[in-house]
Amino acid sequence: MEEERRDRPHVAAAVDGVRRRLAALEAGLDSPSASGPALAEEAEAVARAVAAARRSFAAEIELAQAAEAALARARSRYRAVADRAFGYGLLADARDARRLLEDAERAAADRRWDRVVELAQQAESAAAEAEVRAAEEERRRRAEDERRWAALQAAQAARTTTRRAVTSVPASIASSRSSFGSRPSRSGGSRWGGSRSGGSRW
Repeated sequence: MEEERRDRPHVAAAVDGVRRRLAALEAGLDSPSASGPALAEEAEAVARAVAAARRSFAAEIELAQAAEAALARARSRYRAVADRAFGYGLLADARDARRLLEDAERAAADRRWDRVVELAQQAESAAAEAEVRAAEEERRRRAEDERRWAALQAAQAARTTTRRAVTSVPASIASSRSSFGSRPSRSGGSRWGGSRSGGSRW
C-alpha cells in the first residue's frame, strides 16, 4: 500500500493513518512507563488502521476498474457515432462528446477516478445524443432520396407515355389517309374518261 500511496490519492490518507498509529505504538514500546493494556490498545488501533487502509485500497481498485470501464464505453460510443456525425454535418454534437472524453482521459491520467466516471458518463450521453440526431438525419435523407426517386420514376413513365403517344400519331394519320383519302377505281375504267366495253359514251 505504501508503494501505491503516491499514485492513488484516495489511499494516501489511510496509509498516513497507519503510519501515525505505528509511530505511536513504537513510541509506547520505547517508553518504560507504557503499560501493557495501553500498548495492546495501541496495537489494536494499528490493526484497525491497516484494515481501513486495505478497504480503502480495495475500494480504490474497484473505483479505478469502474472508471476504466466507463471510459472504454464512452470511447466506443464516440467512435461509433463520430464518422456518421461527420458525414451528416453534425460535428458540433460529436465535438461535445469528444471534449468530455478528453477531459475524462486527463482525469484518468491523474487517477481521479470519481471524476473519470462522471466525465465518461457525460461523454457517453453526449455521444448517444449525437447518434440519435445522426439517425434522424439519416432517416430524413433516406426519405428525401425515396421521394426524389419516386418523382424520377414518375417523370420517366410520363416521358415514355408521351413518346409512345407522339410516335402513334403519324401512324394514325397515315391509316386515316389510306382509308378515307382515295377511292378504289371501278372496273371498266374511269367514270368520266375511261373506256367501256362497247366504246365511248360520247
